[in-house]
Amino acid sequence: MRILLVDDEELVSRAVARMLSGPRVAIVTLTSPVAALDALDREAFDVVLSDFGMPAMDGVDFLGEVRRRRPEIRRLMLTGNADHPKVKTALESGLAEHVLGKPATADSIRRALGLPTRASDP
Repeated sequence: MRILLVDDEELVSRAVARMLSGPRVAIVTLTSPVAALDALDREAFDVVLSDFGMPAMDGVDFLGEVRRRRPEIRRLMLTGNADHPKVKTALESGLAEHVLGKPATADSIRRALGLPTRASDP
């Protein structure tokens, strides 16, 4: 599974990448949604995991653009602001398949992606 992880906080990106690392997962991390859209034009991904609160373009607008360009890619969102009306609309409209609250556990993210949890890894 190839995952594009987009979060403007580099420390968060690194932590989530560590949570998801494994033999069946390749992760590309970027801190800019604009750079992530460029990467989508050049590379194949199975999943986009995006933060909500980012400068220049929030996660909802970013995932909307991902759906417009590459509707086959699964879209998930991480946020510390899950009660924000725009986040709720993203989930209800299908822009985001899952909205995970920050801080998210490794197991919750892995379950949302359909990956085995660490306890069940061989």
